[in-house]
Amino acid sequence: MIKPQSYGWGKATLMIQTLPVTKAMTSLSQAHQILKLSPANDARFFTDWFENLPELTEAEKRRLDRYRDRYFYYAEDGAISEGTVNLIIISPLLEVLGLYDPPFSLLIYTKNR
Repeated sequence: MIKPQSYGWGKATLMIQTLPVTKAMTSLSQAHQILKLSPANDARFFTDWFENLPELTEAEKRRLDRYRDRYFYYAEDGAISEGTVNLIIISPLLEVLGLYDPPFSLLIYTKNR
């Protein structure tokens, strides 16, 4: 369902269409194609992600490279679900960070059907 919305600034008006993402796009490759996205491999693209942070060890860099490669392996066919990302990227990162252990606790919300 498309919901047109109008925003006006002075004499200019901007029309925005809202589409449910799951109906408009069902894969990452579709999102790239529809939104005309392309990977940014330039390390300076998001400088705020690495400025003023402690240096990573070689083991940490290898682990992160493995997670990145794993993601691209699964995403290569264009269909990667949220659950898959949770298993192959998010869960290992939470484990490494110790966020499954006290004083933290995991709370999972489920959708009532």
